[in-house]
Amino acid sequence: MKQDGQAPQEEEHHVKDVRGEPFAGNHRGLSRAGLLERVRVLEQQVAEIPSLEIKVGSLEDCVSSLTCSLDVYNPLRNRFISAFKRDKLGNATDRDREIIGAGNRWARKGDAVADAQLYQGPNGRRDFPVFKKLYGLLPETVQTISE
Repeated sequence: MKQDGQAPQEEEHHVKDVRGEPFAGNHRGLSRAGLLERVRVLEQQVAEIPSLEIKVGSLEDCVSSLTCSLDVYNPLRNRFISAFKRDKLGNATDRDREIIGAGNRWARKGDAVADAQLYQGPNGRRDFPVFKKLYGLLPETVQTISE
């Protein structure tokens, strides 16, 4: 009871379907409907984060290891750094110009096996006639031979 002798006003109670659940309460409580389910979902998502981070980290390590282990990839990376020195910093050395030239030759050399892999998957290249003119075979034939 209020001090002035008046009975407290009763709040109007509502029954509503909130987030797929029946909920009885006043307007202030409606925001809490489904709270337990939302907490459960969030807890499950949080519990999955460490395993996803481990998987992502492991995949990044694998890609990095594979990329760094490819001897044929090194000339391209060296060329990139030397070209940066030449084009952006303006301080390329004679050795940098040699690396750039070697990288240009390396990039112009064909590699049917590596190039055939560019045609794999849904986002792969689709200009098959160009590959056949370049190498005399279709990518899938080169892949079969190289296996």
